[in-house]
Amino acid sequence: MDDDDHQHPDLHHQIARLENRLTQLRRDVDAKADAGPVEELRDDLSRHTDHTGLLERRVDEATEAVDSVERELTRRLDETTARLDRRLRWLDRHVRASTGARTADLDGGADLVVLAARAERGADLEAELLPEPRRRIHQADLTELRRWRVGHGRAVQAVVAASLAVARSEPGTPTRAGAVREFAAARLDLDDYRRTAEHVADAADRSAAVLAADDERREQRAEAIAEGHRSADALRTALRARLAGMIERAELPPVWFDAVLGPGPPAEAGPWLETAVDLLAHRVTYGITDVAVALGDPPGPDASPRRRDSHHRIAARLAPHRS
Repeated sequence: MDDDDHQHPDLHHQIARLENRLTQLRRDVDAKADAGPVEELRDDLSRHTDHTGLLERRVDEATEAVDSVERELTRRLDETTARLDRRLRWLDRHVRASTGARTADLDGGADLVVLAARAERGADLEAELLPEPRRRIHQADLTELRRWRVGHGRAVQAVVAASLAVARSEPGTPTRAGAVREFAAARLDLDDYRRTAEHVADAADRSAAVLAADDERREQRAEAIAEGHRSADALRTALRARLAGMIERAELPPVWFDAVLGPGPPAEAGPWLETAVDLLAHRVTYGITDVAVALGDPPGPDASPRRRDSHHRIAARLAPHRS
């Protein structure tokens, strides 16, 4: 036996007794545990889990069905409301017409046509100018040239200062070695500026020419553009006055107007009024006289970009007002 066995003669016996006791306890547990009820509980739990999952799926299906029915009812209600609204407006129009109500004249007269033409000419001239974001890009090229010149000047001064330090220092001394290192670094920095010189200068020259041409156009067209702004403001003021007169006199709107904006403004009149003014301005600007379709035919491929943009923009704004 080794020394530990001599010092602890009972250790092995104690371990053996503990192992026997554990074995006996396992047997007792196995003997007392009835596997049947445990398995039954597991089966019940599995059935309840499956049933719960089935109920959850049915709830989801029922919720989706309710949502679908609600959406369909909402759609049908909207359609019914729209039909009733159109019918009421038709009846209102015929009743008012039968009692002698006048139809408002919302199309442009000669004075409005002149204002619209001036406003459109000014807008066309302004559209040919360089947009401000593009101007800022070209101005950045000029700023970069100024920065380059400042940096290049400093790099030249650094090379000169370093070369003087080399010339004034004694060969073989630490001062000379430090001056040589500073001169080499300064030359590298100066070389970097020289490598970018042509690119920076060319970009600045091109941008300066573009900005100069744009400045000249702005100066030449300033009065016509300003007149266009004044005419556009005057046109919108006159059109608002026509709309206000129609409402105050309880006149019937033209058919093309009623079809898209109704017989009059809603309680929240601001957006309605602005859309109506945009529509009237579009008609007078582009000579639209269609008695049934507010915006007339869609612009063809030969139409100006401004006209196409105006047509699509106003059509989108009219959509919420249509029944």
